[in-house]
Amino acid sequence: MTTILKITGLDPLLFRDGRPFGAEEGSLAARSLPLPHPSTLAGFVRTSYGNQQGWEWNSDRSIEAKGIEVHSPLLLRNNEVIFAAPADAVLYEDSEDKEGDNKHKKKRMSLRPCLNSAGGSDLPEGMLPLSVTAVCKPLSGVKFWSAESMTDWLENAKGSKVMPEYYGGLPTEDRTHVAMDPKTGKGIDGMLYSVNRLGFEDYNAELYPDKNKPKPGEKPKEKECWSLLLRVETPESIRYGTGTLGGERGLARVETESGTWPACPPNLVKTLGEATQIRMVLATPAIFSGGWLPGWLTKENGAWIGTPPGAEGVKLKLISAAVGRREPVSGWDFESKCPKPVRWMVPAGAVYFFEVVG
Repeated sequence: MTTILKITGLDPLLFRDGRPFGAEEGSLAARSLPLPHPSTLAGFVRTSYGNQQGWEWNSDRSIEAKGIEVHSPLLLRNNEVIFAAPADAVLYEDSEDKEGDNKHKKKRMSLRPCLNSAGGSDLPEGMLPLSVTAVCKPLSGVKFWSAESMTDWLENAKGSKVMPEYYGGLPTEDRTHVAMDPKTGKGIDGMLYSVNRLGFEDYNAELYPDKNKPKPGEKPKEKECWSLLLRVETPESIRYGTGTLGGERGLARVETESGTWPACPPNLVKTLGEATQIRMVLATPAIFSGGWLPGWLTKENGAWIGTPPGAEGVKLKLISAAVGRREPVSGWDFESKCPKPVRWMVPAGAVYFFEVVG
């Protein structure tokens, strides 16, 4: 049974990164990830389903729980899907263009495989480097694009001239705490620590209208409401309401979403059917058997060639890739009662360039 879920934090939620957090100097702050890992949300949904079914948690139930498919997370901003910014696009500010109103104009650079590169490179298996057309510093805070901007970017093979609508992600909230003496119930001098959490509603535009007053030519800042979107496959229907999610058991609301899981736009389907060169962009992080390399690619005649899942009859050759820094994921294994080994994920927004060879 397929269900689309929307999760909204009623409390600011903590999804800790891997940095140390303790009483030692330099580790007095707990920081949250920009988004929870897919495994975190999968564990949340599977545990909720098992508890509602009255499962006695044992090894057999653990295996059954792992059979529940959870596709996540996509991010909703004001009930609209947004995607991780693609790694083959660089947004920057052109400080050299000083004619009229174009001073410090925002521009976009397309990173494309350099087919006629001279001198070669040390990339593996004949992979092509990406061409850089401008020496620039990328804009900060560009983490997500709107679905409309992403569609426009994918449909225009040579790179759209329209600047994308981009966002920095969920707002964060820092809270400072003091360690308490359990005997006296008083705070311990000097024992301060801070916790960074993700907020799901941003009221700054309403609370601080003067501070957030838009600059000339800018749109007024609107209140932002954020949610996580999941697609879940369960044997039976499941009841949803509220639950605890993330570190320190933050409260979250879980509800079924009336809309559908985002589908490939019709124009993009048509464009793909006629294309000889295509891009694959990761909408969520991925763990590949080849590290940065998808496991469905195999080495043939000195090149990486394969058929992507769900595309029987199509044969692709990998020619280049734009992949961000790898992300670690671990956790606690309740089945074996020990920490899980660290695995490395390819981040969302990574782009792979292919030639269609069959």
